[in-house]
Amino acid sequence: MLNPMKKLLLLVFIVSTPLFSNAQSSNYHAFPDSNAVWNFKYQQMWGCDIFEYSIELLGDTLINNLIYHKLIIPYVSENCNVKKGYQGAIRQDTTQKKVYFFAPDSSSEQLLYDFTMEVGDNLKGYLAIDFTTYRDTVAKIDSVLVNGIYRKRWYLNHCCPIKI
Repeated sequence: MLNPMKKLLLLVFIVSTPLFSNAQSSNYHAFPDSNAVWNFKYQQMWGCDIFEYSIELLGDTLINNLIYHKLIIPYVSENCNVKKGYQGAIRQDTTQKKVYFFAPDSSSEQLLYDFTMEVGDNLKGYLAIDFTTYRDTVAKIDSVLVNGIYRKRWYLNHCCPIKI
């Protein structure tokens, strides 16, 4: 089962921030590096009923001589397996169109998002669920209009669906 941070990052990927444009535009839209906040209202199947929280980029940090943007959760309406405070850090490689995550309890970074994925590709890295007989794969790709700009959106074939 995905931990709350993985669920949050997966939701950002799938729903909140489609970041790569589709055929209507071939421009790569970089992942935000400052002044970004995502707000979530979440209903959990077990445990507390409904809770809300935010995650935001707040400042930079240097890890292994690379600049990362810190992720924090400043607000949680109810404490239900979501901890306030520092959640890790992200960095973007715009050439490869990938975002990497450095978890607070880790000694190395992991792939977080790969914006070059196509239908049939397996989800890899931090968000991947890899059972012996099943892997999350890209099931469909389309576009969504966000502030007048078309952005690419990925649909994943989840083995453990997240109710949004």
